[in-house]
Amino acid sequence: MSVLIFFVVLACLGASTVLGLYLSATSSKAHLDSRSKEVIHGFMGVIAHLIAVVLGLLIFSAKTSFDTKDSEFKHASAKVVLLDRVLAHYGPKTQEARDALRSTIEKKLAVLEPSGKLGAEKGRRTFVSVEDVQDKIRALAPETDGERWLKERALAVSGDIAQARWFLFDELDSTIPSPFIAIMVFWLMLIFFSMPTTASQVCMSPG
Repeated sequence: MSVLIFFVVLACLGASTVLGLYLSATSSKAHLDSRSKEVIHGFMGVIAHLIAVVLGLLIFSAKTSFDTKDSEFKHASAKVVLLDRVLAHYGPKTQEARDALRSTIEKKLAVLEPSGKLGAEKGRRTFVSVEDVQDKIRALAPETDGERWLKERALAVSGDIAQARWFLFDELDSTIPSPFIAIMVFWLMLIFFSMPTTASQVCMSPG
């Protein structure tokens, strides 16, 4: 999808440049005076500054989002390791729950792979797998105070894992709104459209 957007934007910019070249070649000299040059320069300057500010904010937002998700991923990964160790301390009775946990993590990592193309339905099944792990933990019948504490601890940690944002399928991809992309492309088209006119005015100027 991103490759398609790239070629669409490239085609739009190319078309705006060609249109600018055509209009600059067919326009009369009366339209290419110094006052027109100043107006176009001022307009291009404003648009260029707006694009620079918006792109800067976009890069900052993307960096902040990446750092947040990276921190959440590391935190959830630590919770997964902790849950596995708690279940291991409980004893052999938790082997089924540990196997289910391992299977769930493998499925989620497969979704996170760039080459993995799983649909929303598979993402929901992965989330349900976390609840399956919790069901297996609830089914444990502790016989000692230590086992009861470990069961409660395992349920608490598994709850934290289920609530982790990186574990929810809808949080895997964060896309830029289409209207925002359209406005950015429109601004860029204006700049590329006005560049041939400005270049021809510079060439025609006496200085």
